[in-house]
Amino acid sequence: MLSKELAQNIVNKMMEVIPYNVNIMNNEGFIIGSGDLSRVGSLHEGALDALRTKETAEVFEDYEYTKAGVNTPIFFRNKVVGVIGITGLPDVVRPFGQLVSVTAELLISQEYALNEHVIKQKLTEEFIYEWINNNIEYHEDFIQRGTSLGIDVKIERIIAVIQYEKDRYKEVNILINKILKDGEYSINISSNRIVVLLIYNKFTMKRIFGLEEKIQKLSVKIGIGRFNKIIMSSLIDGVKALNIGSKLYEGKNIYTYDSVKFFKNIELFLNEDKGKEVIEKILEEGKGMELLETFLVYMDMNGEKIKASNKIHIHRNTLNYRLDKIEEITGLKFDNYLELFQLITAYIGYKLSS
Repeated sequence: MLSKELAQNIVNKMMEVIPYNVNIMNNEGFIIGSGDLSRVGSLHEGALDALRTKETAEVFEDYEYTKAGVNTPIFFRNKVVGVIGITGLPDVVRPFGQLVSVTAELLISQEYALNEHVIKQKLTEEFIYEWINNNIEYHEDFIQRGTSLGIDVKIERIIAVIQYEKDRYKEVNILINKILKDGEYSINISSNRIVVLLIYNKFTMKRIFGLEEKIQKLSVKIGIGRFNKIIMSSLIDGVKALNIGSKLYEGKNIYTYDSVKFFKNIELFLNEDKGKEVIEKILEEGKGMELLETFLVYMDMNGEKIKASNKIHIHRNTLNYRLDKIEEITGLKFDNYLELFQLITAYIGYKLSS
C-alpha cells in the first residue's frame, strides 16, 4: 500500500511547500521516505507510539532513534498504513501536521485508484485475449469472469480486424475510439493489426462505412467477420476478409467476409500454379500490365465495353484490341463463360499467392 517510491514522492511534494524536514514511516515504524536520505531505513520511535495509539505522537527532544517533531498516523480505509512526521519543535510544526497527513492520505488514495485501474486494464486485456481465442461454448465460470470485469460475453458481436501503418498508430487509435461504443473493446494482436469487438446490430456496418473517408486517408484496411456465438469464428472470418480483400480489391479499404467468401472457396480448390502461369503469360508481354489492368476494368464494368473504355479513357477499338490480345496470349475466350471464369480465377489465384 505504502511503497518506498510513493513515500519519497509524498515527502518531496510536502517539502516543496513547508520549510521543515518530512519523514514517512511504514506500518512497522521504519522510515521509508525522508528529506534526510541518511535516515531512510532507521527505526522511528515516535512513529511506533503513533502506530500503537493511532493518534498523533509528539516528541519534544532528540533521542537516539528519533528527533523532536510531530508524528501523525496515515489512514487509508480506516486502517493505519503508516506515519508522517515533521521534524521540529512541536509547538512550531504542529499546525502543519494535519495538513500534511490529509495531503498524504489523498495522494495514497490517488495511487491506489490508479493501481486498481491498471490492474483492471490488465485483467480485461488478458480476458479479451482468452475470449477471442476460445473456440468452444462459453462455460459459466468464463461468463462470470467477464461479468466481474464489466464484460457481457453473451451480447451478439462481430469482429473487425484493422490493419494500419505502424507510424500512424496514434491516428488509428483516435479513429477506433470514434468507432467504439459502450460495451465494445479493442486489442492489439500484432504490431500492425488491432481487433475490434463490436456489438452486432443493424447500425454496426453503418458506423464503420460512415468513416470510410477517414479510413482511406489513414490507409487503414478493415476486414469484418460474420456474427457467430463463438467470437473466435468471427475473428477468423475477419482475418480472411482482410487478407483476401486487401489483395483483390486494391482500391477499397473495407472488406466484409460475405464479399470475399466466394473467392475463399475458389482459393481452396484453385490450382495456384496454373493460375500463375496464365497471368504470368500476360505480364510477359511488353505491355502486359496494361493488358491486365484493362481486363480488370472490363470485369469491373460487368463486361460493358463502352463503360470500360470510358473508364480508362481509351477508344473502344483499343479496348477490343487489348481484350483480343489477352485471348490470344491465354487461349481463353471472353465469350465462353467457363473460359472467362478460368481467367478470373487465374487472376484471383495469382493475387492470393503473390
